[in-house]
Amino acid sequence: MVEPGAISPHRADRPLVLALDIGSSSIRAALHDRRGRTLKGCAVQASYGWDVGAGGSVRLSHRTLLKLVGEVIDQVVGVAGPLAAEVAAGGVSCFLHSIAGLDAAGRPITPVLSWADTTSAQEAAELRRQVDPKGVHASTGAPIHASYWPARVLRLRQEQRGIRRWAGFPELVAESLTGRAAVSRSMASGTGLLDRARGSWSEMLLSQLGIDQGDLPAVVGDDEPIGRLGATASKRWPQLGHVSWFAAWGDGACGNVGLAAAGPGTAALMVGTSGAMRSVIADPAPSVPVGLFAFRLGAGTLMGGQLSEGGGLLAWASRLLGRSRASLERAAAQMAPDAHGLTTLPYVFGERGLGYQDEARGVLTGLSPGTDAAAIYRATLESI
Repeated sequence: MVEPGAISPHRADRPLVLALDIGSSSIRAALHDRRGRTLKGCAVQASYGWDVGAGGSVRLSHRTLLKLVGEVIDQVVGVAGPLAAEVAAGGVSCFLHSIAGLDAAGRPITPVLSWADTTSAQEAAELRRQVDPKGVHASTGAPIHASYWPARVLRLRQEQRGIRRWAGFPELVAESLTGRAAVSRSMASGTGLLDRARGSWSEMLLSQLGIDQGDLPAVVGDDEPIGRLGATASKRWPQLGHVSWFAAWGDGACGNVGLAAAGPGTAALMVGTSGAMRSVIADPAPSVPVGLFAFRLGAGTLMGGQLSEGGGLLAWASRLLGRSRASLERAAAQMAPDAHGLTTLPYVFGERGLGYQDEARGVLTGLSPGTDAAAIYRATLESI
C-alpha cells in the first residue's frame, strides 16, 4: 500500500504511533511519527465485505472481523520490522454505530451489525411513539433511528433471547488487544445512548430499554489509555508488548482531525463508504438542529449531517450490474452529465440524513430500451 506524502523512517520525529483504521469496507494499519506523518513502507490494507441479507440486514461475524484485524496487525508489524520497537502508543479509528449482543459471560452471540443495517426500522418507529423523540435527540445528539443502539437493542432481543450484555465492534477489538472492553466517549456518543451533557450512559434510555449500567462497556475519556496488550495478544505481537493502547475513536472524528478541520469555522466533507459533513465545536453539548447529529469529541462536539450513500452504494451498483467499478467508471465518464434521462433516489441502505427515514428505499425511474449499465452507474454516481 502506497501512502501519499509518506516519509522515510530516518526522517520521522519520534516517538512513533501505530494507527489502526477499521473502515466499513477495508482495514488499514500504519506507523506514523509524532507529527502524524506516515512512514514509508509501513502501511498495509485489507478489503472485506459484509453479509447482506433480506429486510435490510448488513452483518458479519465478529470472528471474521477480528481475524482480519489480527492479520492486518501481523502485516504492519512485519513490514515495520525493528521500527515496531519504537512505537509508543496504539490508536484505533473505527466505524460508528455497530452493535453485537453478548451472553452473560461477555461472549458475542449475534453477528456484528453494520451502521447500514436497517432491520430495526419498525422498533425505531415504535420507540418514537413511546418516548419524546425531540428530547432524546437533544439529550443524546442522535435521532431515534434504525442505525442507533436503542432500536437495535429491541430488535436483537427478539432475534436472540440469550443476550445479556451489549458491545460495539470497537469494544470487542479493545478486549481482544488489552483484555478491557472499554468504549471511548467519542465512540459511545455514536450509539445514541449517551447523555452528552453528563458524558455517561443515558439513565432515561437505559430505564426505557431495561438495560443496567453493567450491561454496557465502561466509558473512558478519549485521551485515556486503556492498557497494554494482554497475554494472548502480547504473545502474538511481542514487538508491541510495551505499547499503550487507546479505546477507538469514531472514524468521522478522526477524519476531521486528519483533514485539519478541527477548529472553529471549518468543516470536513467526506465521501467514503457513506458520506458526511462534520464540524468540531468547543461546546460538549450544544443544541442540535433538526436533521443533524452531535457526538462528543474530547471536551467538545463533532456536529454534522450524514448520508448512507457513498462508495458503498457504488459497490452495490457494481455487484448489481455485474461489472467492475473500474469499467463502469470509464464508461460513465464518456457520458455528458444527466444524459441518461434517469432519476435516482439512492436509498439502498435507508436514509440516515437529513430526514432519517428508516424504511426509505431506492427508486430508479426513466428506464428505456437505450438504458445501459453505464447510464445506471452514472445516474447512481450523480445521485450521490
